[in-house]
Amino acid sequence: MSSEVEKVLDRHGATAFAFVLYQVASDGTRVLCDVWKAPFENKAELLEQIEERALRQANVLGGVNTFWVEARDGAERPMGSEIFRVTAEALPGGASIATEPSNEGGAFAQMMRHNEALLRATTLGFDKVLGHALKQLDVQGKRADAMEQRHLSSLEILSKVISGERETQLQLAREEASSKMKEKILTRALGVLPEALAGFMGRKPEGAAAAAAMSAKGIFSTLTLEQMQHIMGCLNIEQQAALMGLMKRLAAEEEKQEGGGSSLARSGNEPTH
Repeated sequence: MSSEVEKVLDRHGATAFAFVLYQVASDGTRVLCDVWKAPFENKAELLEQIEERALRQANVLGGVNTFWVEARDGAERPMGSEIFRVTAEALPGGASIATEPSNEGGAFAQMMRHNEALLRATTLGFDKVLGHALKQLDVQGKRADAMEQRHLSSLEILSKVISGERETQLQLAREEASSKMKEKILTRALGVLPEALAGFMGRKPEGAAAAAAMSAKGIFSTLTLEQMQHIMGCLNIEQQAALMGLMKRLAAEEEKQEGGGSSLARSGNEPTH
């Protein structure tokens, strides 16, 4: 402290009109402590007065304080200045400086540290929360993809089932139509059967009986083996026997007609006497 104050006294002690002491606050503002005006007969005494005033100010505030000593001319214009720092002395009775209230600089520094710690804790917490939220979104996205895949698989299986049912329905419809056609043929055959049987009870069927016999012959000559098997399966034993008898009579009649035609042909070729 003595060196800075002594430098300004050496430079401006002979020409200065006054020396002014300020205490510099933490925000940069200056607080007037004291003013010493010329003449300055004893430089050492002036130096001691300035140091004593700065130390007393520091002891009141506590901690380390900054001071500004300035030399002025007769027009109150600054001629030069020096800045120095003074640390407060130990409190009487062995009291600790920690029990003293903090000055503006200490309070500001403490507030800045608290703000820094709060900002750091907030940033770390936000980072953790954001990471957890991103993980949850990723899990939900994977679950949604899995559910969508299962839904598509279910739709595909359902489509196959519907297509299979449709094909089965079409097959049943075709079989039903075929069955109805066969039943229709059978119904016509059974309708002709009594007239055909009645016609064959005599030797030469005539009229409606002859027509019925010819119809029955035409129908049975066009039936396939599968149709005959289906027709026979729909009849009882008596009906099957009657149908077989009718078919035999038709076959015998056809053979008889073919035989008669051959005899006439042979008789026509024989020479006459």
